[in-house]
Amino acid sequence: MKNSSFIDPGSIQFNNDMGMTFLDLKRYDSADVYIRKILKTDPSNPQFLSNMGLVLQGLKNYDSAAVYMKKASKYDPDNPLIMLNMSTVFKQLKQYDSASYYFKKQILQRTSGNAQSYFAIGKFFDDINAYDSSVIYYKKAIQYDEKFTPAYTEIGNSFMKMEMNDSALVYFRKAFIFDSTSYKNNYNLGTVFHSMQLYDSAIVYLQNAIQFDSTKEKAYYRLACSYSLNNQTEQAILYLQKAFEKGYKNKEELLLDPDLEKLRYYKEFQELLDKYIPDWRNR
Repeated sequence: MKNSSFIDPGSIQFNNDMGMTFLDLKRYDSADVYIRKILKTDPSNPQFLSNMGLVLQGLKNYDSAAVYMKKASKYDPDNPLIMLNMSTVFKQLKQYDSASYYFKKQILQRTSGNAQSYFAIGKFFDDINAYDSSVIYYKKAIQYDEKFTPAYTEIGNSFMKMEMNDSALVYFRKAFIFDSTSYKNNYNLGTVFHSMQLYDSAIVYLQNAIQFDSTKEKAYYRLACSYSLNNQTEQAILYLQKAFEKGYKNKEELLLDPDLEKLRYYKEFQELLDKYIPDWRNR
């Protein structure tokens, strides 16, 4: 808070400082009191209206928050921060058409359109599970910069989520061309080959992923699953053990993952169960 605001506890500056401090502290009820005092004095100030919207958003009163954000936008229609706040509120209301409209508008206004901005819009649609739309904007990012590798990766991820593995493979391969020594690129190829039941290929790329980053426990677990489905029991159990040694947390998968079904009758696998799920025999 500015020291000068304490000169007059009834001033706009004082109430704004207090309101924003309580907002930063997530003490929304207290922030509400001070921001409303300001609005009684200056009801058409877009900054104060937007702040009131943020307070109501913190109170989870999203409908009222949207009302104040809209008022703020009316007085300052080109303010990208207000548009971003509006997008967030509409997203929480699950009004995704409005949320995406304001998100795109503020991004393109701030950047005038480039690979990073279209990538950000793609991520927005990804977050709301609108994967077909996310692909459109990731592809626009590539149109601006054909070497923007994160876009290829995210297109592949979006196609995977839509269970379009052939299309995912195309884009994961393109990302791989740009960097064949990337953990992520090798892991993604291993994962998509696993989903396509091409386990020999999955094993090759998952082994590569581990070679490039031996700390990622997910790669060990996924590799174990590929070995299991490829009828390489000894290797499957070995990499399961390594996955847990590296920090893999989801122990229940030992019982639930269908990829491991073939292993459950082997003594070595049952010893893993004894170690990580001691009561498994009673379930």
